[in-house]
Amino acid sequence: MAVTKARSKQRSRKVLDKPTLRELARWLAAQPDCAALASRLGPGASGAVEGVWGSAAALVTAALLEHAPAPVVVVLSHVRDLDEFAADLHSFSGERAEHFPAWEGHTARDLRARDEVLATRLRILTRLAAGNHPRVLLTPVQALLQPVPSVSQLRATQMTVRTGEPLEMDALLEWLGRSGYERTEVVEAPGEFTVRGGIVDVFSPNSTQPIRVEFFGDEVDSLRYFDPETQRSTGTAQAATLQAISGTDGPEAWTGHLADFWPERTWWLLVEPFELRQQARAYLERLADWKGYFSFEDVLARLHRHFGTVSLSSMPGPGAENTWSLRTESVQQFTTRAGQIRAELEAAVDDDTRVLIACHNEAERKRLAEIFRDSPLLTSGRLVFDLGTVRAGFRLALPTGSAQGRS
Repeated sequence: MAVTKARSKQRSRKVLDKPTLRELARWLAAQPDCAALASRLGPGASGAVEGVWGSAAALVTAALLEHAPAPVVVVLSHVRDLDEFAADLHSFSGERAEHFPAWEGHTARDLRARDEVLATRLRILTRLAAGNHPRVLLTPVQALLQPVPSVSQLRATQMTVRTGEPLEMDALLEWLGRSGYERTEVVEAPGEFTVRGGIVDVFSPNSTQPIRVEFFGDEVDSLRYFDPETQRSTGTAQAATLQAISGTDGPEAWTGHLADFWPERTWWLLVEPFELRQQARAYLERLADWKGYFSFEDVLARLHRHFGTVSLSSMPGPGAENTWSLRTESVQQFTTRAGQIRAELEAAVDDDTRVLIACHNEAERKRLAEIFRDSPLLTSGRLVFDLGTVRAGFRLALPTGSAQGRS
């Protein structure tokens, strides 16, 4: 359970007649400040949202999504932040964000086909190269410092297998061997393959499931995806693209950047830029050799040059062309004891504050509704329970004025 409070003025109460988590995001998107900032964003234009505390960053992201003309990429300081931010964002927007991970504990030269992080990165890059962009992608800043294959390198290191076309099984096995795949008795993880008679099972890192290639002579007779746990078929395919990982065009030779795979209308949201910079520098300092990696300054220059960028921060910062000052504050940690939470919450809010409590499940919502059943907060309509996740509760003061340009 988390608590979100909004201090309402008379002119805005009508907009918040349905103060659910999603309605709160839609209301914020309709504010002149948000609309003005969004209207000025585009390739090479930047903006800033100041005074964003805790889970309000996910709320602002949800509000900006209402205006975004293309995908949105959110950059966070820590790998551990991704899951919590994704849960908050889903509560405010209904969007299921995808994650683009960073590899940890080793350099690109140490990666092997069975590395799950590398497999996930390659799988997402393959989709992006095909023009299949998720609505929202979350990524830690460390991932933006690490090289990826360029679009041309990605395509040059792929092999497409099609049913009905000539292909010698030995040629496929040779390609798998020099491309970093490991031969196993049973295929269970990306980067593995096995051979049984005229059948080759392959788990390409750019796929969520392995594929079974059945030969008839020197021709591909059928292609079937299967569940690696049950080994049962999940569907047929006419073609499958396999991704190489090692070799002369492996990670040590990659020259691309994640930003190269996105359309120019994409918005990039940088959550706490100062912390992003600190974490980026700390990461690079830990590397024995960061040749081929990108500096944080390189990444910022690339993003600012080609995309619309928005900085989300709790404190004011210089440099943004358009600034939206959002007034959020942290709220105290409330007890988890049923007998005390009502008294604490009633004592903490005044008559101008509306309270929205995010409940993890229906049982929790019903229990809280019973606790507050005759509370003035509930009977006056100023307390609402909604299903969702809010990692760090906050108090939101309704914005006034309009977004102002900053030189």
